[in-house]
Amino acid sequence: MSLIYQFFTEQKEYPLGNTANGQRFVDVDLVKIASIGDKNAQIVHEVENYRGIQKRMKDNGMLTKQEFDRFNYEYDLFKQGTPRGFEGTPLSNISVFSKADIANLNSYSIFSVEQLRDIPDSALHNLGNGMVQYKQKAELYFKQMTDDNAIVKAIAINNNLVAENEEMKKQISELVAFKNSQLQEAKAKGK
Repeated sequence: MSLIYQFFTEQKEYPLGNTANGQRFVDVDLVKIASIGDKNAQIVHEVENYRGIQKRMKDNGMLTKQEFDRFNYEYDLFKQGTPRGFEGTPLSNISVFSKADIANLNSYSIFSVEQLRDIPDSALHNLGNGMVQYKQKAELYFKQMTDDNAIVKAIAINNNLVAENEEMKKQISELVAFKNSQLQEAKAKGK
């Protein structure tokens, strides 16, 4: 299960100032948890309450250690004021997606080309019309990136071969010049 965490702070009201410091309003950290590819699977929890739920999920094998650690890492970044954003290539970097396409994908908590590419085929039918084509566009993007990298590597190899060829031509020219000078010296001594 791949989850996206969005942290934010809201003010919570306590009637009659029933907080530890006697204030009526306190800042509460919240987390919106979304499942990639299911716009209906979004919940909001207070972070401290979710930590307990998350620990029980991990203990019961419903949440991997990696997912557990990622939540804590991303929350720490939020507390430090570091914008997390999302990892990967933004959908807007690919010209085949219109702004409407991107808005549609964002509504399913899909923000990067990598997220779109990694959606299981079994989940595509739940995501509405056009998702198969969106995923194919993402896969094509990565295929082209791989092909472009292969072209760059081929060009680099070709440039190395050209440089080696030029060096060998230079060495052959020097060798011919050396042999010609030896022939000239031999002719001069033979006269």
